[in-house]
Amino acid sequence: MNTLPASGARRRVLSKPIAKALTALVLALPFAAFAQDSPKDRQESTEVFRLAHVTQMNNLNDTLQAVRNTLGPRVKVYPDSTQFAIICRGTAEELEEARKLIGELDKPVPLYKLTFTTTQFEDGKHAGSQRYTLLAAEGQKVELKEGIRVPIMTGTIGQNDSAPQSSISYVDIGLSISATFQGSTLKAKVEESAIADEKSTVSIQDPVIRQITLASEATITPGKPATLGSLDIPNSTRHRDVEVLVERLP
Repeated sequence: MNTLPASGARRRVLSKPIAKALTALVLALPFAAFAQDSPKDRQESTEVFRLAHVTQMNNLNDTLQAVRNTLGPRVKVYPDSTQFAIICRGTAEELEEARKLIGELDKPVPLYKLTFTTTQFEDGKHAGSQRYTLLAAEGQKVELKEGIRVPIMTGTIGQNDSAPQSSISYVDIGLSISATFQGSTLKAKVEESAIADEKSTVSIQDPVIRQITLASEATITPGKPATLGSLDIPNSTRHRDVEVLVERLP
């Protein structure tokens, strides 16, 4: 009958070493995890990644944000806009991950040839065509101007008894084309201006300028021509139809 207390005593004696070992292990785990994640133990270095195919700030910012979101807050990432580069500070493994990610993102920007064809009609009859070709990277705005610059007097300058001098500014007259192609969307603006026969009522020296603008945002399939619209040429009986062809360069 006295064996039960003895058996219980043996169980308590045998459990003490196990309890101490378990307690030591439980207490050591948080410190081990903390020591592993401690910034003092991180072997960090800095590397500069120069982007070979980025020429615009918005593309640099997009790449920078992608690197930050992917690598997390422990990796310090900074831009260098003067060299279109990204500066990273982290461990060797993190820098290798950054190198691979930037290599995937820093790809050549597609180049496109935008061919605008203006077909002129006078009194309903075909009167000739003109073709204008612009080269642009995807998302890049390109412009073309054809015409003359007309001087306009904007005021006079004179001090004390000195003879007044005219203040002159210049206005572009003729054809102006601006375009941006990205994805499958073309944003284009075509302006036609000309000097009218009538005189200004404000100053007889200033010309009257007539102009018309065609602004279009259209979905374009590369390789297929598309009509953007028609322009009535100011101070004449003529009009121009505007067509565009977008081709991706190899």
